[in-house]
Amino acid sequence: MKLSVALFAFLIWTLPASAGSVQIVTLEETRELALRENVVLIDNRAPELFQLGHLPKAVNLTYKEQGSEENVMTKDSLEPFRGKTLIFYCSGNMRAFHANNVAIEWGWKPETVFWFKDGFPVWAGRGLPIETTKMKEDRK
Repeated sequence: MKLSVALFAFLIWTLPASAGSVQIVTLEETRELALRENVVLIDNRAPELFQLGHLPKAVNLTYKEQGSEENVMTKDSLEPFRGKTLIFYCSGNMRAFHANNVAIEWGWKPETVFWFKDGFPVWAGRGLPIETTKMKEDRK
């Protein structure tokens, strides 16, 4: 009993401070929310993956983890979406989780920020609509 209480206390202590404010949405909830005008879908995957396929009307703002050189998502890049509901997604790993948390740290209200945890693979795997983006050719 003491071990399980200690383990529970350790797990609670090691969770990120903002983990309690992450709102996970299901596939069906994401589909419903995405139909609303005030909702922005933010794809946190690498641009190459985004170009191959993404949720309709999604915006690609790559985010890996705080301090990563791969990050495209910044507070300034999210600013045009202030006052809207944000749904972050990726390939089902932790990119969108981290992006969700940092958006809250940057001042977005937790009740307007959601994490579609299952991400693009589940959406595409269910045969739901996806969009593709042509790769930009390097101009020299």
